Amino acid sequence: MIYNNRLAKAKRRLKGAMIRSHTEKIQLVEVQLQGDPTNEGVRDILSDSQVKLAEVYQNQVSHNQHLSSANWFRYDDTCSKNFFDFHKLGQKKLC
Repeated sequence: MIYNNRLAKAKRRLKGAMIRSHTEKIQLVEVQLQGDPTNEGVRDILSDSQVKLAEVYQNQVSHNQHLSSANWFRYDDTCSKNFFDFHKLGQKKLC
């Protein structure tokens, strides 16, 4: 369990560092583009960094949607016939 927590923390730190590096790169490139808007190399760096950052965010959104749907599937069946039959057993009077 301790190893899993350490691994999860390391993954979160790595993801955070990746997001910070892409956002810093985007900010620096935007500053350079304000000085020279015709520089194609800088534009390529900007578009590449924006694509990578969008992919990271899209992966997070899809992961969160997967988790929420997994919880819905897990708890959706709680009000089934078996659920009510199980809880009615204590209420029925035996003759």
